[in-house]
Amino acid sequence: MKLRTVEIEVPVIDHEMSRFEVYAMTAFVCLKSVLASGMWRNPYCNVHDEALRSNPRPFYDQVFSYKTCGLSTGLTSDPNGNSDDMTWDHILSPQTGGEFALDKAEKYLTDDFELFTRLFECMCATIRIYKTQNKLLSDMKHNTPTMYKYKELGIPLYNSKTKQKVDNTIVPHSYVCDGFWEDYFEWECETVLTTDSKYGKPLPEDIVCAQKKYMRVNTTIPDTPSASLNEFL
Repeated sequence: MKLRTVEIEVPVIDHEMSRFEVYAMTAFVCLKSVLASGMWRNPYCNVHDEALRSNPRPFYDQVFSYKTCGLSTGLTSDPNGNSDDMTWDHILSPQTGGEFALDKAEKYLTDDFELFTRLFECMCATIRIYKTQNKLLSDMKHNTPTMYKYKELGIPLYNSKTKQKVDNTIVPHSYVCDGFWEDYFEWECETVLTTDSKYGKPLPEDIVCAQKKYMRVNTTIPDTPSASLNEFL
């Protein structure tokens, strides 16, 4: 196989980086390299969807390597659940998040590293649920928008501290950028969901409701305890 030289722009390291920044920058550089290689969405690399799974994987790996249990939202499907039966579910799939970043590279893989770090942080947010529920949720990637997965399966959500039931419509945990929520779900419906999914785009009224909740979240500082979603649910 012949080789060629590609160039990518990466952030200048001009200060002592936090643990969060190191993991986010690793993911950033890896995705930019994949994009520059020409592998992403290249039919020669996707005879059996190999690149579709492997290309976004560095993003997934860095999210899990940064914090295996993620950044807790303070939400759970059972405030009295046995910890041995439970696990952490990422609100937005890091694997799918990597796909999103690659497809939307003109916005998220540019010279705006700060924007990418906010996307990375958003993908780290988790909810405490049963392992059996987590498996069911992962199986719904191609037929149900993320926003409706918990509702579709009838999985309730509670504030883990107050044990009060909250809305189980899924929204991001932290601010990424204006319009992110609509942009993500339009992309998900057009690119991720199968053509035979019973869902089209999320209902406009649901988007508006979710956007209001989303915009009320206070952005957290990585490596510090994260705020609970119950504040705006």
